[in-house]
Amino acid sequence: MNVTLDPTAATPSRLADLFGVGLGLEARVLMAARECVAVNGWKLTTIDDIAAAAGCGRASVYRLFPGGRHSLMRAVVAAEVQGLLEALAIDVDAAPDLASAVAGALHTVATHLAGHGALQRLLAHEPGAVMPFIAFDGAAPVLAMASTWARVHLARFLSPHDAELVGEWVARLVLSHLDRPGDLTPLLDAERARRLVDTYLMPGLHVPVPL
Repeated sequence: MNVTLDPTAATPSRLADLFGVGLGLEARVLMAARECVAVNGWKLTTIDDIAAAAGCGRASVYRLFPGGRHSLMRAVVAAEVQGLLEALAIDVDAAPDLASAVAGALHTVATHLAGHGALQRLLAHEPGAVMPFIAFDGAAPVLAMASTWARVHLARFLSPHDAELVGEWVARLVLSHLDRPGDLTPLLDAERARRLVDTYLMPGLHVPVPL
């Protein structure tokens, strides 16, 4: 679900109105956290803000995420990555060959992240809030999710081991561009993304590049 907000008018109570009542509590809290951060940033977003936006009490948020803000941020990252991977699977499963699948994945992920309000705000103004989750050891959960996903969705092209390596390669490439900071430009161009795959990935896999 995408919620479009006017940053000059949005308040936690207004966010609560936008989410509706059809979602479970955990989903509402995660979405509320994302949207509050997109509007106010991480430093100015409190658990009370998130609870109000989700239409619950702060105690409910702490029951779901006992570690408080850090635990909630980690859960938001995991939920965002999982949602992106689920959406990505449709296009990748329909790709005619490995290079098309991987290049398309790179381009789609980059396009999604470039338009992600909360992430781009943090990268521009509070990189310290997001880097622990996408850099060095902190990136391990994201890389593991990408590898597991690739093992399933690239299975028709590669062995399980190679599929996992490709999934990790894609994730590392995207994260490296986020770390420079937020410069996804090379991956936003579908032709440049394809050249990256054909030049650097395919030869190492010994998979013929379609003519």
